[in-house]
Amino acid sequence: MKLHAHVCCEDEGKKGGNNVASCVRRQLFHDGFLSGDRKHVKEMNFVFDNCGGQNKNRMVLRLLLHAVQRGACDVAVKGQTKNDCDRMFNLMKQEHGKKNSHVPDDAEERLAAHKDTTMMRARVTHFQDWDTFENKCMTAPKGVKPMHVFSVHADDPDNLQMSEHWGAEVTKQLLAKPEFCGKPWADDTVEGNCPAPINPPGMRDIKHMELCDKWQHMTPMEKRKEHKCFDVPPPEGMRKKVKENKKEAKTTRDARSASDRAMLPGAHPTPKARPKKAKAKAEPKSQKGNVQNNVKAACCAVICMCL
Repeated sequence: MKLHAHVCCEDEGKKGGNNVASCVRRQLFHDGFLSGDRKHVKEMNFVFDNCGGQNKNRMVLRLLLHAVQRGACDVAVKGQTKNDCDRMFNLMKQEHGKKNSHVPDDAEERLAAHKDTTMMRARVTHFQDWDTFENKCMTAPKGVKPMHVFSVHADDPDNLQMSEHWGAEVTKQLLAKPEFCGKPWADDTVEGNCPAPINPPGMRDIKHMELCDKWQHMTPMEKRKEHKCFDVPPPEGMRKKVKENKKEAKTTRDARSASDRAMLPGAHPTPKARPKKAKAKAEPKSQKGNVQNNVKAACCAVICMCL
């Protein structure tokens, strides 16, 4: 078994359903199931955790119909549980925990160091809008929250079969729209019949400031040019905007807290000021140990699959 990690920087891609579906499709293409090799297996199993934002959503679930339609397998099964990827995460962290990672290239090198892990760099061009693409041919699945086993069969490629657990009663849900029932709609190699690319989210202003102000001085000079947040300081307009947003967010939180207190019976209209605790005397810097990996590189999103 080998761990395949699709890694992207925070400003290049998010961790939503479209991104996960794009990485799964890319892995299938890389393994020859959706490429010119046209590999085929009788049954293909996808095992995810129960996270709705990333895995248990309409983009990833409808990808099962896509895999069967493309001929990658006769049966595609998706299960929701803790999985082998969770157990293999520590393989990526073994080298990462021993050395400092200052920039994304350092992190990629550490993550790919173990013999049982393969690091695949996910770029902006690798993320597509699968939600819009699938909406053309399919409706969104409903009532999936209590379900944990999903499957699609080659002899019934328009329906999604669901059950709460293995051996439980199976319910079918027709996802293919009437005009696409029984027709090959999933050939995304045809011009114009493929998902559109997703616009990259970009680095958030507050994260750009944090990387520059808190971590730039801890990054070696020769590595600062490898990431724009270390090399280009945030402009004054960005700093002013972030400061204003923080004030606005604090005002909103205070107003919400006051409203919540007013709704509680017998609550005091204003919170009583708590006595300030005496601050502990800070230790001299010479007594503090050297902390490994205390340098933050630009955050990376990691989507892993075991094959």
